[in-house]
Amino acid sequence: MYEILQPSFEGTPLHNVFSTQDSAYHTVLKRSIGPLYTLSNVSKLEPNLDRSIQLFMSRLRDQKKAGTISVDMSPWLQFWAFDALGEVNFSQPMGFLEAGKDLNNICELDHEMMLYFAIVSQQYL
Repeated sequence: MYEILQPSFEGTPLHNVFSTQDSAYHTVLKRSIGPLYTLSNVSKLEPNLDRSIQLFMSRLRDQKKAGTISVDMSPWLQFWAFDALGEVNFSQPMGFLEAGKDLNNICELDHEMMLYFAIVSQQYL
């Protein structure tokens, strides 16, 4: 699975913290990013998540006001996940919740890629 998910450039594997199988190299990579994930640093991101949660709840209230009897939560939760990651990583949402739909077919492509990786990665077992 690691080889399938590992990016490469001009035929050379680009090892990263998720794909390397070398314990020593993984430790070096993890050491450089570990401080970003301390409780004090992660806590600073809370306001970004609060914004995405508020928008998510607002969009669900809009569904209720529109008289929607049932709501398929699956796409809405995925929209929130992408927007929350955008808020945390780029300090702005990706726009899924605002649009209320899959933008540029990203959610569908994400799903298709997971199906592909699930099948192809098993060939290496």
